[in-house]
Amino acid sequence: MKLAIVSPFSTRAAHGFRIFNIAKHLKPEVIIFHSRDKYGKSEKLYNNAEFLWWKKSMWLIPIHCFEIFMKARKCDVIYYFKPLPLNAFNAFWMRLFGKKVIFDYDEWEPYTQAEYVKGLGIRNAVVGWVLDFLGRMCASLSCGITESNWRINEFLLKKEKSLLIPNGVDYEEYAGGGKARKKVLKKEIAYAGSLHYASLLLPFFLNVPKEFKLHIYGEGRGRKEIERALKTKKIKHEFHGYLKPAELSKELKKFKGIFLAPYMPMKNIAYSSAGKIPQYMALGQPVIISDVDGPLDFTRGEDCAYFLEPSREEELKEVAKYIYAHKKEALKKARLAQSIVKKNFDWRKMCAKLKDFIALC
Repeated sequence: MKLAIVSPFSTRAAHGFRIFNIAKHLKPEVIIFHSRDKYGKSEKLYNNAEFLWWKKSMWLIPIHCFEIFMKARKCDVIYYFKPLPLNAFNAFWMRLFGKKVIFDYDEWEPYTQAEYVKGLGIRNAVVGWVLDFLGRMCASLSCGITESNWRINEFLLKKEKSLLIPNGVDYEEYAGGGKARKKVLKKEIAYAGSLHYASLLLPFFLNVPKEFKLHIYGEGRGRKEIERALKTKKIKHEFHGYLKPAELSKELKKFKGIFLAPYMPMKNIAYSSAGKIPQYMALGQPVIISDVDGPLDFTRGEDCAYFLEPSREEELKEVAKYIYAHKKEALKKARLAQSIVKKNFDWRKMCAKLKDFIALC
């Protein structure tokens, strides 16, 4: 079986860690990216990576569709990430030529459109309707689907052939096979992720205690606004910028403080999979998680993290101080989190199931 993976974005897109980990373990014949999009310019991270001409654009869909066909024509299975227009159009033709088609749903796009795009109105409503139609159509078109969050298929798609693949972590890479690290806890807080929406992050960042230092790993449109606000509030901080997947794991393994997973109670969050949380959990350091649907799935109902109630972000100050004052308790929870992610969210184990699923579709 020859597999082709089709990404809807460049390698710089926020969804990168999911597609990179799946590609690493499935070893496709080819993995296709856009050369450039709003997130930036693609980099050659894999020898089998191919890039579509020029940049992502609705006007270039016919050209890009033909390019994908030519690059993946020798493959038996085409695995598309996200049911977006180009992927949907190309999948239709691939099915006509007898290819197996599988779609991956890492979120429910209409909820993202409704909650993240500014200027709600008729245009946004129409785009949301189109995304809903494409999401359901691609599920019908596909031999099977993979989903990052069980709610997507349970409440929306109801596809018979589906496999739950939440965002995970390469446990060996992040935890070193579970080798015990020195029990060190510094007055530092780290966030790793995109910085596109400053309004969703600043309520948390601005409540970092003055005596703690905030480390931010990532880039995005909201960086300048975040930086101005942190300077105004005199929050000690350091930006580490965008790091490639392998580079990020190396940097986070050096961190000896508290990891922060900040989320708002939104439908998009409830129907997606918070990729940074299993990475944090694998590192064996304390984690603070927003107490909202979606992110809580990673805890498996265990007392393995500290939680912030929605709309009470100011309590981050007290929670961080409490963790530092109760290091033994905090590190015990961190070890439990590490064991949970090893058992349930290791990419190696999940991709083994994914290989079997693809073969049976």
